[in-house]
Amino acid sequence: SDAGCPVAPATIVSVEPLKEYDEIENESMLHVYPNPTGGLIHIEIGKSDITQPIIVEVYNNMGEKVKDMILYKEHTFSIDLSGYPTGFYFLKVRFSDEIRMAKIIKF
Repeated sequence: SDAGCPVAPATIVSVEPLKEYDEIENESMLHVYPNPTGGLIHIEIGKSDITQPIIVEVYNNMGEKVKDMILYKEHTFSIDLSGYPTGFYFLKVRFSDEIRMAKIIKF
């Protein structure tokens, strides 16, 4: 450079925030798509050795339960939220003494 200081080449670094272990485990066990959704969401549970009923509950952003269902040996299922107002919803899935949560955005 003109001032006598060396010029270092630019380096671009892409950084993603770290996730906590529980978040990584939660994502691998419960896959919800599409999210955000206009109504119909699909849920896949990434665990194949479930022997107990699967309890599924959906709560609105006020904490009120708006939908619930019990499934038996179904690892993939769908929930239709098209009749519900736009906003945030919380999916709670209980199976084999485990609880998994996911936030759903309904537009």
